[in-house]
Amino acid sequence: MGNIIVKSKAKVNLSLDILGTRNDGYHEVLMIVQTIPLYDMITISTEKSDTPSIELTCNKKTLPTDSRNLAYKAAEMLMNKAGITDKVKININKRIPVGGGLGGGSSKAASVLTGLNTLYKLGFSTEQLAEMSKPLGSDVPALVYGGCVLAKGTGTEVSPLPPLNKGYMLVVNPGVFVSTEKVYGKYDTMHIPKEAHPDTDLLIKLLKQGDLHAFARNMKNVLEYPVLDSKSKIKKLKQEMMQTGALGTMMTGSGSSIFSLFDDIKEAYAALEHFRKQHYFAVLINL
Repeated sequence: MGNIIVKSKAKVNLSLDILGTRNDGYHEVLMIVQTIPLYDMITISTEKSDTPSIELTCNKKTLPTDSRNLAYKAAEMLMNKAGITDKVKININKRIPVGGGLGGGSSKAASVLTGLNTLYKLGFSTEQLAEMSKPLGSDVPALVYGGCVLAKGTGTEVSPLPPLNKGYMLVVNPGVFVSTEKVYGKYDTMHIPKEAHPDTDLLIKLLKQGDLHAFARNMKNVLEYPVLDSKSKIKKLKQEMMQTGALGTMMTGSGSSIFSLFDDIKEAYAALEHFRKQHYFAVLINL
């Protein structure tokens, strides 16, 4: 019947703060999230059928291809809502590191929603897709919007921001899987100093001003405290990345990926080559 290919973009947290724990047990967060041009490729195709079905395939054999996969859940949800009875085939060509704080699973869910919406000409707005995506995960609405957003509440209350669009970003993944649930659990047991929390209002102001240097100096992620306390390889990687001439270096999400911001392309390329020689996954992005 038809097919569509979607670039499912990764994200970085340009800041991440935790304001407390909600009555429902979830954490109240305040985050600046930006998509980056590192992506998985998703191909969605459909076949006429009397009964709805989903066939999910992936080049990474370790990932589930049933209802445990967020992409599968997203397709199932939208098909039920729109009354789609066809067979939907989803193929994922995975490039984003798994468990690296780059939002790969959430991005796939967002891309399946937007892809099916386009393929079937369903007419849902970005706001409507973001709203219906909330049950899929805290990062999914932000990735439905794409670009740069402020995410509040459990992460599902999203409003657009001007993007960080100056300089260069180096993203390095050390190949360490980090459990988000365990990180938040450990965070709750730790004393986190006041200075560890980002000044989100200041960061938004600096985004609007386009001040890369000041923004890089003021980036903070409170989840670095529990992660760097228990993951020595990630801590060592961050320390090494801070010595490359970067304007600022920070972990994204609950880890394990670290990113650095540069204003000098030669320093950025030198850092990229350095970490690739150590066999890290590393990409350089022109903002």
